[in-house]
This record gives sequence, structure tokens and C-alpha cells, in this order.
Amino acid sequence: MSSTETTSTEKWSRYWAGDRVAACMADASGSYGDQLGQQWRDWFAQLAADSRILDLATGNGALIHLALDSTIGSSDQLQLFGVDYADIQPWAHLDDHSVDHRRIQFYGRTNIEQLPFAASMFNAVISQYGAEYAAHEKTIDEAVRVLAPGGRLRWVCHHQHSSIYANTCKEIEHAEFALHEARPHEHLRQLLQRQISAGQFIADAHQRTANTPERLAMTAALQACMNRLRASQPASECLDMVLQNLAYLYQHREQHAPTLVLEKVAEVKVELQAFLGRMQALADAALDAAGLLRIQQRLAQQGMVQIKDSFARKSNGAILGVVITATKPLNN
Repeated sequence: MSSTETTSTEKWSRYWAGDRVAACMADASGSYGDQLGQQWRDWFAQLAADSRILDLATGNGALIHLALDSTIGSSDQLQLFGVDYADIQPWAHLDDHSVDHRRIQFYGRTNIEQLPFAASMFNAVISQYGAEYAAHEKTIDEAVRVLAPGGRLRWVCHHQHSSIYANTCKEIEHAEFALHEARPHEHLRQLLQRQISAGQFIADAHQRTANTPERLAMTAALQACMNRLRASQPASECLDMVLQNLAYLYQHREQHAPTLVLEKVAEVKVELQAFLGRMQALADAALDAAGLLRIQQRLAQQGMVQIKDSFARKSNGAILGVVITATKPLNN
């Protein structure tokens, strides 16, 4: 695995290691509820009870769990599989740890461009906000290869007309501002080091450094981020994370060893960099008209039929992404 691939894996593994099942990027609310969730349930209900379903870029398995919770989920013959490039931990973040949910077979650190499955193994290959991140041609070729004749494909992909894409672009600007311009994490690090020199976080270290350049710089950086957060619509997830974490670390610094506090401040920067990487990856993966056309053409080249696309929308009409569906002919 190359260094680039390792970095990509780490930023998504870090994300899925958090307390989340569904991907919740910028304005991803409604990902599995509202109309979009119901459309998935209706689609799953059309599949045979003995279907094998493969979820590409499954994350912590929210979509494949939706299949299990749909009308076909009661079938003992239903077989569910989820693969993801990241080191996923699906069981760590589920409220329901029932035996039924453990029927799902998860494969972490698995490249969806090189699936470890036999040809014609699945009756359905699905994905939500995942397949578009990989190389389109290779991913499509693999999806078609593992689909059985008569099998169906349904992907929901990010699109540049979506509210998610628009808000992601805003989050990129916020993250770059915090990381490269305001740099509150760096100013806090410098202030803490000054306070350590002044007395190892003793009670009056805050007062002793009140008018130092480090303190003034940190205050200005935090205020700049706060002003930007207040002006952001919707509220910036990135700036909120940075401000909350740094404020907590400073307020509770005397309860921990100085070296540990400095390590935690460094982690805020790492998480901010990972957040920016994920946001940029989403923006890069979002389809435009040309990208959508290339996917449709590749599906057709691989013999798929009934190729269709439509926008998935929230109840207020906002676009969530584009739905791509196709079928593998029985004689293929």
C-alpha cells in the first residue's frame, strides 16, 4: 500500500472510529431517514428473500443495516456483506447488538476496486456516498463482475448540485482558515509552553501570562474562529469542534500532566487536518454532469441495462445526491 493510500485509509479509519454509524458530513442529515431512507426500504422490499447483498464503502454499516431492518430482513436466507477501504468498527457504535445484526459480514481495509468475491455472487450491489470515491471504471467493472445475471445495482452518490456539496465547500474554507490562518491550536500550544515555564500550570499561571504575546495571540485566534462560527450557516462542524476541544483543554489543563495536555492540543491539529482531508475528498468525489455520464457509459459498456438516474431529495426539496440504478441482463 502506498503512502497516499495509507493516509487516505487513516483519515477514514479515524472518522469511523468515532461514535457514528452513518456518514454525517456537511449537512448529511436525512441520510437514512426521510424520503431517502424510505426509498431504500421500498427498493430492498423488491428483492428476493434469499438475496445476497453487497454494500460498497459501507462505513460502519448503516445502509446494510437498513436492508436487514426492511421487509426482507426477517428472512433467514438473506445474506449481507459490507466492504470498506477503512479499518471499520461497526459493532462498536450500534445501539442494537442483536444476533440478527451480526449476520452481516464486514470486510475492513478492502479495496472496492478489487473485491475478494467470486463472479456472479451477489443479487444486489449497493452504495450510499461511497462508490464515487473510488476509481469509477474499476469499481463499476468489479460491481458488474460480482453481480449475478438479473442482479441489480443501486448507488446514491454525491453530486455537485446537492446541499451536502455546497456545505462541504464551506467547511473546507472554515478548516483552511482554522488550520492555516487563525491557527488557535498553535497559539494555545505556545501559551501552554509559556505557562509551563512560569510554574507548571500553578493556580496563577493564567494571570501571570495574561498580557503576554502568546496569550493575546491565542485570544485573538479563538475570537476569530468564534466570529466565523457565529456567521456560518449552517453552523460549522469544523470550527465548533476546534473551539470546544481547545477550550476544554485549556480549562482543565491543571488536572493533567503538561506533556499530556500538549499532546492533546497536537491531536486537535491532526483531527483538523483529517477533517479537511475528508471534506476535500467528498468535494472531489461529487459528480457533475460529465462524471455521471461517464458512469452511465461504463455501465452500458459492461452490458448493464435499464440504466437510470434521478436526484434524491430531502422533504424540503434540497438535493441530497444522485441515484444511479442498473440491471445485469439474465443472459450476461
